[in-house]
Amino acid sequence: MARLFRVSERLDYVKIANRKSSGIDRSPQVLQGSPRRLVAHRRAGRRERLKVDFMIIGLGTDIVEIDRIRDMIDRHGDNFLQRCFTTPEIAYADKHRDAAVRFAGRWAAKEAVVKVLGTGFVKGITFHDIQVLPLDSGQPRIELSGGAAQIAASMSIGSVLITISHAKLYATATAVGVGREINFGDNSAAADG
Repeated sequence: MARLFRVSERLDYVKIANRKSSGIDRSPQVLQGSPRRLVAHRRAGRRERLKVDFMIIGLGTDIVEIDRIRDMIDRHGDNFLQRCFTTPEIAYADKHRDAAVRFAGRWAAKEAVVKVLGTGFVKGITFHDIQVLPLDSGQPRIELSGGAAQIAASMSIGSVLITISHAKLYATATAVGVGREINFGDNSAAADG
């Protein structure tokens, strides 16, 4: 079994201090300190902290030729799309000028996620068990259901983070399975200390 690293055990507290001339000194200063207060910086005279407390449990990446997905769509049409993508995923891709690019990105994302789970599309996992949906910002997010959700739970994966990128010929995705929900907006520890 792969060794699990607790991020808070591996990183030090990083403080970015004010620079009198321009406001923010973006050069990090590594200090010994609380790993729960991993990154601090000043904005508008107020200190905000990024709280990170999770374990990286799995990592997966995939790359696919966009033309390969385009050929599958041309050859198999709706049968291919409905077998591999959910209705919201199809609707999202169809809104774009070249839907094959979006489908290729989602294909790569699903492949990256099954690599996080260490299964491939076996053990009861189907393409519909991994759904790649956009946030309002356009950032992709993963929703697991069925066999994928069961395996993720058995591995203590609380969230799967995903990034997708497209180039002229390829779409690629990287997924990270983390052991807990990540809260980037928690300002409860925002008092200076």
